[in-house]
Amino acid sequence: MSEDGFLGWAKFDLHLPYSRSLKEKRMAIKSIKEKIRALTGASVAEIDGNETWQTATIAAAIVSNDSNHIETSWNDMLRIIQNRDEVVIVNAEKKWK
Repeated sequence: MSEDGFLGWAKFDLHLPYSRSLKEKRMAIKSIKEKIRALTGASVAEIDGNETWQTATIAAAIVSNDSNHIETSWNDMLRIIQNRDEVVIVNAEKKWK
């Protein structure tokens, strides 16, 4: 454990193959972001693909004094997205310090 704590960062490149409009995509992404926030306490934002209706990139950041909490949060985020039928994960990255 670090005296300064840990910072975890996750990025997910997503494809929404069934989305037919920005409104549909935004509703799906909003739901995912809200579930991640509620379950992990992470800060979550759409950071790319804002104006496309079948792609999105979301990022999440979380600070903790326990690296296990960061890893558990990563797994929770991944599970939330994987359980969504309308979303395919194209790429997922995680980092922490």
